Amino acid sequence: RRHGRRLALVGSSLQHHVEIAETLGLLEIPPRSRVPAEAVSSLARRDVLVVAAGSQGEPLSAMARIAVGRHRDISVSEGDLFIHSARTIPSNTKSVGRMIDHLLRRGASVVTAADATVHTSGHASRDELRQLLELLRPRHFIPIHGEYRQLHAHARLAREAGVAADEILLAESGDQILVDDQGLRKIGRVRVGQIFLDATSDPVDGTVLSERRRIAEDGIVIPVIAVDRRSGVLSGYPQISCRGLAGEGESLSGLLDDARRVLVQLVAEATSEERADETLLRAKIQSELRRFFRRRLQRQPLILPVIVEL
Repeated sequence: RRHGRRLALVGSSLQHHVEIAETLGLLEIPPRSRVPAEAVSSLARRDVLVVAAGSQGEPLSAMARIAVGRHRDISVSEGDLFIHSARTIPSNTKSVGRMIDHLLRRGASVVTAADATVHTSGHASRDELRQLLELLRPRHFIPIHGEYRQLHAHARLAREAGVAADEILLAESGDQILVDDQGLRKIGRVRVGQIFLDATSDPVDGTVLSERRRIAEDGIVIPVIAVDRRSGVLSGYPQISCRGLAGEGESLSGLLDDARRVLVQLVAEATSEERADETLLRAKIQSELRRFFRRRLQRQPLILPVIVEL
């Protein structure tokens, strides 16, 4: 507002959080300072700040769609500045890197936490942890939360703050800790975490259980598309296999024919970057077919796309 820019919030999760914060009186945004995403294109770029969800490059997030030029309201132009105000989660390094690559190809400048202090961690800093220890002056101390290296650093900080070394216990998930008048100590371990058992009494992963439920209720659909490795153009006609899907005979055959046409149109309308990014293309296929089957059958079968490069 001080710099004459209007604020646009893009992304359903971001808007939802802001609405909650405003309702609770924790966030106040002057009404005239805010514009809907669809109004951004009608304003001069120097007059707008867009805050978008999707800092980890999630395939269908607002930021991922903006980066590849597929967002209906927001586009990237030469000279735009993108500030990545987030810490990249290690498992998302590739998706964030691809997102930044797409933005650079469109002429944007990108600033990350590696370039400037544009992100502040939500975790307490070393000085804040030390202050808490000095205020409480605990007799015993067990660092909680984080990887072992972070627990170890927190324990070292406690020693520096005056906690006796023999009263600091480094414990991990599953450790049994006995607290009595002699202090605290580890006395054993137990198995921790959620455990699901199937009919054979063998453990089943939670993800597997969720997939089984979906298949049992709504069936499974396996679309197979072949794309040219160089051009990304569809090679041949898509094939779709399904099991447990509602409909029989000609009605199911016609439904799958329509689904194939949806796939052909999706690939034809995809940008070269989307076709080259297998993760993004697979996510788009899942999203589009989920929408198609929900509209036609009021069902949400498990979609497992197979992309073959020729």
